[in-house]
Amino acid sequence: QINGDRGPLQLALTVANMRSNARVDSNASYKQLVHKANDQLDVQSNVASICLVFDLEDFSNGTRGATRVQLINKIRSADLIVTENIIKERNLAFVLVSAPEHRLKQVADVMGLKLRMLVMDNDFKHVKMLEKNEGAWTPFRSHLAGLYEHSSEGGLFCSNQQLQILEYILSSDDPNAFGPQLIEKEELDLGNTPLDQLVKRGDIKAYFRI
Repeated sequence: QINGDRGPLQLALTVANMRSNARVDSNASYKQLVHKANDQLDVQSNVASICLVFDLEDFSNGTRGATRVQLINKIRSADLIVTENIIKERNLAFVLVSAPEHRLKQVADVMGLKLRMLVMDNDFKHVKMLEKNEGAWTPFRSHLAGLYEHSSEGGLFCSNQQLQILEYILSSDDPNAFGPQLIEKEELDLGNTPLDQLVKRGDIKAYFRI
């Protein structure tokens, strides 16, 4: 059992330890193991992340090593936060990707992500001191950010909404999202997201949400 109260980096390290300690059938894929571990994570964090898993031995070898550097540079160029952690004893590297607040607001606006409005008084100068969850759900507009009710996690966007936004940035070809364009649209197999395609091509070992 994995307890909460851990940050994203500690949770990623936990997955690595589980991989090392687990007895897995030789036919079981690494991706299945990661998802099984992720299902048990009780995350207590206001910052949601997507974790990309790389084979450590690929870092300095030929095409795959270059691909890893290119992917990380593309992600950083999209104004996303990247944290790398290398675990030599596991032959793995975890790359945590998250979005800063201004990017969350920018892309939530593009997506039309719905948030609950605060209830205002008649002259729209003061927020009524009423119970939460009384306002209407409306598409988010960044210039009205102060008029939306914060999530129960404390921030404007809950972790699930942050993941929706982050995946939109990483996967969408919408030019208004200013995403990293990890895979050319023509290279995607039917039904695959760019991250799915990277796993299929072997550029990353797996990815999971934190």
